Amino acid sequence: MDRSRSRTVRLDAAGPELTPRALPTQLGRIRKGKLNTVLATVTALEPPQQAINAVNEWWKIDHALDRGARVATSVEQIRQTVAAGDLAVVLHFQGSAPLGGQVEMVDTYARLGVRVIQLTYNYAGLAGDGCLEEPNAGLTAFCARACAGTARGLRRGTSAPGEDARPQQGLCRTWYAGVLRYTG
Repeated sequence: MDRSRSRTVRLDAAGPELTPRALPTQLGRIRKGKLNTVLATVTALEPPQQAINAVNEWWKIDHALDRGARVATSVEQIRQTVAAGDLAVVLHFQGSAPLGGQVEMVDTYARLGVRVIQLTYNYAGLAGDGCLEEPNAGLTAFCARACAGTARGLRRGTSAPGEDARPQQGLCRTWYAGVLRYTG
């Protein structure tokens, strides 16, 4: 069986270098590394309008069937994309800046196909301190509100929080779980 059409999902869990513009040059490198699924970092520190524009650029790639990559919004879509020999791209945000201080944007982004929001980043943001912050204040009330309830298929999580935030990570323990749990 052709390895590019394998049912095994090989995942890069944060792909900040993979952008719609860089796809033609990055696709060969990704395939050489035998990866078939990437959590593409769509945005990190940008405000909502820029984040929405960046999500839209990925959907343009998805609609161009000859690009070798498809946006995947479910485990089943990841499997189908991989089986077809294309790169499965899961839309991923690093940091909570794209929420623009509005918890409701979590559901909006889920409807737009974003499946992972890493609420904390290296530096302090709306959701909490990052690992590079001296104050080490942990997670915020905004983070608790963002993690409350279940958004439509979106996986929320924290990464690189300060040490004091680590005991609070139970708030957002679903980091990547929905994508990784079923990829067997």
